[in-house]
Amino acid sequence: MSRESSRTLSLMMTTMFLLGSAFIPMAQAEGSESDDNAVHYGIEYDWSNLDQDLETLSGLDFNGILLDVMDAATESGFNLVIGQATTGSSNFYVSYTEDHSAQTISNNNEEVVDVWSRTTDMTIRHGVLLDGALLTDWSESTFGSDGTSFDIQMASDNEQALSMDVNYIEYFNDDAELLGADMDFSMAFELGSELSINAEFKGDGEQFDVAFDMAANLRFSLDESHLEWRLGSPSPIYKEMSTHDYVDWECYEADSGWEYGDEIFLRDDCGSLTGTYASSASYDASVTGIPTEEFLMDAGELDIEITDSAADSGIIEESYLSEWMHFRFDDSLVITLDDGPTTNVRGCMDCGPVNPLMVWLMGYAMEPAISGVGSQMADDFEEELGEEIVDPFGLAEGGNDEDEMFDCGDGTSIYEWEVNDGSDDCPNGLDEGVIIAGVNLYGGSMNDDSEDYSVNGQVSFDGLERLTEEQQNNGAQFLCDDGEQIQFSLVNDAGGDCSDGSDENSAGDKEFTCSDGTNIDFSIVNNGELDCEDGGDEGVLLMYSVALNLKGSDSGESFASSTQTLCDYMANVAECQQNIWGHGYSYSTIYFIGEIPNGDVCLEWELYDAGNYLLDSGEECVSIGPRIGGVDIWDDRGTSVSIQAWGQDVWDTEGYSLRAKVMDSNGATIYSDTIDVGEYSSDIHGDEIEVDAEGTFCVEASLLDENGVAVSTETECTEVEDEPRPSEKLEKIAGAFGNSNLENTIESFFENLADKFSDIGSNEFPYSDGQVYAFWSDTHATIVGFGLYVEDDQGNDQTLVGPTTAGYSDTPTAPISVVYLTGQAVIDAVTLSADADTVEEIVDESQHDTSEIEQVLEDAGIDPADLGVGDEPSDEDGESAAEKKAAEGGFVPFISPISVIIVTIVSGIIASRQSREEE
Repeated sequence: MSRESSRTLSLMMTTMFLLGSAFIPMAQAEGSESDDNAVHYGIEYDWSNLDQDLETLSGLDFNGILLDVMDAATESGFNLVIGQATTGSSNFYVSYTEDHSAQTISNNNEEVVDVWSRTTDMTIRHGVLLDGALLTDWSESTFGSDGTSFDIQMASDNEQALSMDVNYIEYFNDDAELLGADMDFSMAFELGSELSINAEFKGDGEQFDVAFDMAANLRFSLDESHLEWRLGSPSPIYKEMSTHDYVDWECYEADSGWEYGDEIFLRDDCGSLTGTYASSASYDASVTGIPTEEFLMDAGELDIEITDSAADSGIIEESYLSEWMHFRFDDSLVITLDDGPTTNVRGCMDCGPVNPLMVWLMGYAMEPAISGVGSQMADDFEEELGEEIVDPFGLAEGGNDEDEMFDCGDGTSIYEWEVNDGSDDCPNGLDEGVIIAGVNLYGGSMNDDSEDYSVNGQVSFDGLERLTEEQQNNGAQFLCDDGEQIQFSLVNDAGGDCSDGSDENSAGDKEFTCSDGTNIDFSIVNNGELDCEDGGDEGVLLMYSVALNLKGSDSGESFASSTQTLCDYMANVAECQQNIWGHGYSYSTIYFIGEIPNGDVCLEWELYDAGNYLLDSGEECVSIGPRIGGVDIWDDRGTSVSIQAWGQDVWDTEGYSLRAKVMDSNGATIYSDTIDVGEYSSDIHGDEIEVDAEGTFCVEASLLDENGVAVSTETECTEVEDEPRPSEKLEKIAGAFGNSNLENTIESFFENLADKFSDIGSNEFPYSDGQVYAFWSDTHATIVGFGLYVEDDQGNDQTLVGPTTAGYSDTPTAPISVVYLTGQAVIDAVTLSADADTVEEIVDESQHDTSEIEQVLEDAGIDPADLGVGDEPSDEDGESAAEKKAAEGGFVPFISPISVIIVTIVSGIIASRQSREEE
């Protein structure tokens, strides 16, 4: 293993554990000793061990660091107490079996064929409970003035559960080629969160209280799904993965790949997929206590209460499957399977811990199952919260604008970006060769004393190229008289490249027939000049012509015109001014410099094929001369607007002025401003213009000549709503905090942390290097396990997580609590967890010790029964809960992911400060 810094490896491994709570589970495993080639593996993790494991992996004493953080706060003049408890487990199991008994299935052509099968079952059960409390307070008193202070108490209660069961059966012929697969799986996801905040802020004689509560619960269930996948032709994918080190697999056209040494690019006709699904969801959310009245809003205006459920079911039909996967195999290892036999495996860099084709198919059921109930949930949230809140998160129905879809004409649609991408995405293939034109037209002053203007027009085309893959790779081919094909560029080169010599005109009596039936003398074929109308005598496969015309919009006067020929990119003929690039993209341009009357200049274009048939046409116009370049108006704070307008091509003008007027919905002018424009000024601004009412307001920008006549006018409008803004009380309290020494207190806090963390780099990480492997077995042709291996500072290889492995010690220097299972232990664990899919069924709540948190919450006036904030934030002596607990030495019952994040951020700040000081 290559050596890396222990700090980098520590971060990598710590991150792995932080993300562990987001396990995406999979399936229920079953097996028996009578199964052929059976393999069972999995891992289990108890989250109550998280604090110790993080210290092992990072080399840091997180409990000690958190205490240092709280001590640094106390020494700086404020109190900070953090308490959290985490309990739960994450379990992942996989079983793989083969069945060589007589079986039959219907293939993609509805033919009954003989097969043997192998089954992969997966089960994941994940559940976590996380409770926490954060208390902090600070105060400052100055002689002769009111005190400034804050006292904040927060409590949270979170739980999550995730379960998924997948039964995946693959079917093979006698040549071990994959014919298809069936899949059944179900999933349940549950998330609950409660947050309570009780806070008090004082300043400038004012007091601001917050009593905020938020709760959200969601349960989503993929109640059942069944998929049947049948390939269009047998695939050797698993055989190739078992015999090559580099494998690229694509669903495209069978037998169109290539092979070179240990690398293979395999293409398969992946056929079709059919199935069904049924999903459901229930959810509730509530928010209360946002102090809206302190932002000049009605009390409770932002309170939320949503409770509802949704259900969806449907049919899945995919007649064209598209996918591209990459697999890289490296080190060979010998591992123990099912507590018995050993087998050779290779590390697969892109496989993941389970069969990647199974994971790919799961997406086809997940997408409709989630989107179906998701759209119903979005409707509920939009109705409750308003479109302006939902839309930024993409939840509102119609989030994918219809303009972004392409109509295939057969009742199906695809995304616009799939058009002309080189593959048939519409079932009828009509998404390729679609001519799409884009026009860019620019005009502007030459910025000198002349009256000249420059106009640059460009028309780009997509969808012109409809060539076969062979034509794209090899260009045009010449058909010899005996049926042989050679490159067209070899014709008449005096080489006699056809076996029968028919590519040369040695006798001088041959003719060449153009595609339109015209005959020409063979001696002028491939001579660099076009004699056939479509260029076929020069090996041109595609030819188009584009007619461009620049003209005045009002007068119709033509300033410039051009006709340009477009050919396929391998054509080498002088008449072809432009090439058609890959996937049919090309462009034609026209450029003009000269005196143009003020007004609009238009670019007309027409696209013709080689037979002079008009395929498409269009027109685009642009304004020339002094004019309004742009105008904008937007809703500002409260009932006010801000505006901006600017002139275009006014740099060297004299006598022009720019006027901006703001008008109400009745057309009455409520604001106006005018400036001279020219060499030093071309735009006008208006900030926070008071309109004193809600409604529609417009800004009209006009460019006036020396006589005050408007030569160009643009208008833009906006809706004005009275936006929330802080009350006078909040502004006074904010001012008091701004004038206080709180900033110095925070600065002192970081300086104290720097002192306490000065030796943070002295912790020794136990490992110098590490490697994660997904085990690919060439014998089984699938994933049979995974492992995490490390190297100590003496160069000894050790198994941190994984099966017994030859050459690696089973006793790591610093073990963690992840348990790797094989064989019967996996079967027993799956049986035990088969019916568990809720937090209560997965997590042993009796082990979730929150007694110390409850004591802290009670000291703060918080009812631990529901983790809600109480009405008495301080005791009878006026001492805050944070002060009391800080005096007692702080409180840290368990480390949790949130604590780790806090410590990591603080540690990073300190490290950054130290680095700058050392520089």
